[in-house]
Amino acid sequence: EGQYQCRYLRCAGRVHVTKDALKAHVDLSHLSRLAISCPVQDCERVFPRASQLELHFTTDHKDLVNSPVTLAFDRLVATAPPSRRIVTHPPPLPSYHQLPNWQFTVPLVSLPPHKPFGPLAPVEPISRKWRRLDAPDEDDSNLNHIIPLDDLVRQVIPPQQSKPLVLHVRRQPPSLNENQRLSYPQSMPSPLPRNDFVPTTIGISIFERKFGELAKDGVVNGGT
Repeated sequence: EGQYQCRYLRCAGRVHVTKDALKAHVDLSHLSRLAISCPVQDCERVFPRASQLELHFTTDHKDLVNSPVTLAFDRLVATAPPSRRIVTHPPPLPSYHQLPNWQFTVPLVSLPPHKPFGPLAPVEPISRKWRRLDAPDEDDSNLNHIIPLDDLVRQVIPPQQSKPLVLHVRRQPPSLNENQRLSYPQSMPSPLPRNDFVPTTIGISIFERKFGELAKDGVVNGGT
């Protein structure tokens, strides 16, 4: 399997991977546009595809299938002069091949000399407080757990320039429903009531009017 090229003039799909792909390309792209006539003498059949010509040979000209013929054979009319296929071979490889003088080296890494380990430090046994959390450890009784700390560093904040405070106050649009405006004050009557006489109790005006009528009739004394 290699690459097969179509030698038809002005062919767009020249390179094909397999021989079957090249044959299918020739049948569909080139032979489908040409009328292929039967090469047998006195046979006027014309076919648009090469597969139809092959079927015609197997059915109508069985005696010519797989039979050797010469150029002087009079039963076949050649549509083109036969020619031997010229096979071009690539040039032979040279007898010697000089490799480039390349050299690959691996960088060496030097390690420090190995030093023997010293004796390990003695490990203190596990404290008792891990066994019984409610029992204090005897070794920790004499230790001072108060660790003095340095004062915190006070950051120096540069004085900022006083800028006037600007407030943007926007008036809220009135709502559609007056009953939902609970945070608003109650509406005042218009015109405002006069404060000339304020009754001390409820119904004092009715009592004064009744008392005046009784005084006119002499029932009560107006001075008492």
